[in-house]
Amino acid sequence: HSTLQYLQLSNCNYFQYHLILRTLPNLKTFVIDCFQLENANETINSVQKYERLTSLTISKCNLLMEHFRLVLTTVPSLTYLKLMSTRSVYGPVFNGSFWEEFIQIGFPQLKTFEFRFTYPIRDNGIVHSVNSIIASFRTSFWLQDKRWFTICDHFIKSKQIAVYTKSICVNQDGPLIRCEAVPVSSVCRLIENSNDIETTTLMTLNFSECHIDKQVIQDLADALSDDITIKTLDLHDSRLKNDMLQNLIDLLSKCTQLTTLHLGNNQLGPLGVQHLATLLQSNLTIETLHVPFNSIRNDGIRYIIETLEDNKTLTTLNLQFTEIEDSGMQYIASMFMCSTTLQSLNLSNNYFGVTATQYLSDALKQNNTLITLDLSGNNLGIKGAEFLADALPYTTTLITLNISKTQVLDQGSQAIAIALLSNTSLKSLDLRGNSIEEPGAQKFISLLRQNRRLLSLNLRENRIDTLLLYNTEMMHSE
Repeated sequence: HSTLQYLQLSNCNYFQYHLILRTLPNLKTFVIDCFQLENANETINSVQKYERLTSLTISKCNLLMEHFRLVLTTVPSLTYLKLMSTRSVYGPVFNGSFWEEFIQIGFPQLKTFEFRFTYPIRDNGIVHSVNSIIASFRTSFWLQDKRWFTICDHFIKSKQIAVYTKSICVNQDGPLIRCEAVPVSSVCRLIENSNDIETTTLMTLNFSECHIDKQVIQDLADALSDDITIKTLDLHDSRLKNDMLQNLIDLLSKCTQLTTLHLGNNQLGPLGVQHLATLLQSNLTIETLHVPFNSIRNDGIRYIIETLEDNKTLTTLNLQFTEIEDSGMQYIASMFMCSTTLQSLNLSNNYFGVTATQYLSDALKQNNTLITLDLSGNNLGIKGAEFLADALPYTTTLITLNISKTQVLDQGSQAIAIALLSNTSLKSLDLRGNSIEEPGAQKFISLLRQNRRLLSLNLRENRIDTLLLYNTEMMHSE
């Protein structure tokens, strides 16, 4: 008989597993990197036990549950067992009660059990929250008798659930919801990376480009029941549907310290905007609100602006690509006129034109807080530029103005140039892509000679001779 006591193999199938254990009766430690079943008929219904083997490690094993049982029941004398398995669906291996019964009956000498089981979260699948999964590992068998402490992680970006013992190292980036079964604490909490061991309160939650589904909502509800100190929440491009958004808003209403919210590119329609308005109504501490690339439109902007009337903290509002027309701009101008905190307003690439620019210009004359204004990509035209020029001498805080690609043409740009002679605050002006010709550029050269406050001027993508553009930029850099 062979005296070999330790064996490690890269690959092993079910037949080889039995053959090795039969031919190596003194084997005590068996390490298998990848255990595979060649075909469904390969299993051997053997009652033979291999009593000498005390340590078994299988690093990759995707066997069906009945085959799992057949493999393990042949080695009842194990004192050490380590299993790593990626499952296709939720099943018994994620249930602490299953393992508790299985070990008590079949492995009375087992002292150490290490494992990591994972499965993907499928769309429209049954929700098994991390809290409900970990609950089965909180019995006295796990926590007191064996002291095998277990963790359940929900990896948001990769849509994966992982259940593993604390001794297993798991490295995966991205936000996750973690639930632990340990004697000290068993609460769900939000953490930034899988290797975070600190229990520091998470202030920023980045779910951008994640798919927010029922599983996320349920686990987030459990996590937020004890952790409501989130200040920044990024949900842009999260494929939020109206029903998911409503559930999410209900949860976020607890986050009374939320100051920054990103909801861009989520195809929010009228109903979604109403849900957002509900959140803004209950949270008066929002400082930064980003909702670009959503079909908010005129009615939607009315909902948002009405709920922001009592907000005394909003400093940044991004409404880029939200399909706002002239009538919708009345609501924004009304808020803008009365705001004592708003510093940055992005209205680029919407559907408004001259009338909306007049509303905004009238409000701009009375506002003394705005620092940055982006109107690029809208149809201001010559008349809109003239309305804006009329307001510029009254603005004392505006530092950055972007009116690129707004069709102001030569005449509109000249009106802006003349108005800037009476403006004391503007330092950066973007006029790219406005079909400005050399007479308009010459006006700005004259302006630069008289107004040294303007530090940045962009006239690219216009109908200007390259040499003249170069001279304009050189004068600006002096």
